Amino acid sequence: MCELVGFETPPDEECLCLARHAAAFITRRVQAAFPGVGDTIRALRRQGYMLHTASGESSLDLEGYLQAMGVRACFGRLYGPDLIDTLKEGPEYYERIFADLGIAAAEALVVDDSPRATRWATQVGARAALVGDLPLPQTGTTVHMGNLVELPATLQRLD
Repeated sequence: MCELVGFETPPDEECLCLARHAAAFITRRVQAAFPGVGDTIRALRRQGYMLHTASGESSLDLEGYLQAMGVRACFGRLYGPDLIDTLKEGPEYYERIFADLGIAAAEALVVDDSPRATRWATQVGARAALVGDLPLPQTGTTVHMGNLVELPATLQRLD
């Protein structure tokens, strides 16, 4: 981009720093939460659930998005591939998260809108909940909800 407008390209380290600052600035201003999700996250935290992310996005981007939603304080670790050195492309992703947390997979409930991700989680022994209007696949998923707002009531039924 610099070359196109006639400026000398800064050193790589400076470019990386600028990119990190730009991403932090932008993600903290994104307003893309589905209605009721912020309240649902706060309710789950008040009920004593330990919340972490398991995303294909970087932990730095997740930090910004959750801050923009006003729910960052509700979460512990913000797992993106950068924290566990594994892309979200198979069961190993969840194995590494559970190992980092020091918990057995059976102690976790993975909530995702991807049938593939819920299948990977159940393959390593976790329970999983699929969120969305997709038909329930044969993935070993224990729960299916149309919307994340349904999660607190669903968890009460499971307990």
